[in-house]
Amino acid sequence: WRKRHAGNVADIILDHCGKLCAGPWNYDIKKSCKVCIKFLVRAVLGACAIACVNKWLAQQGIMLAVGINPVTLLTTGSLGFSGVALLYGILLLKIL
Repeated sequence: WRKRHAGNVADIILDHCGKLCAGPWNYDIKKSCKVCIKFLVRAVLGACAIACVNKWLAQQGIMLAVGINPVTLLTTGSLGFSGVALLYGILLLKIL
């Protein structure tokens, strides 16, 4: 079981939730749910990463913080951790 689901959080959540419905359309529903779950996982992990980086920068005395709002969640949800880097890059260029 672990080899089949190694590191894929969306598959684990879908397996634990069970089948949504039976029939030939089940694959399409499962695929769209998988895309949504992956987006939500990336958005939540991106928000956690932003909060941690903001706290670390504040401890270092660097006043550079990205706010957590719907736009940043959309960015991190669609791009992942590269979206977090993009947000900090934009903020860094803004203060130069």
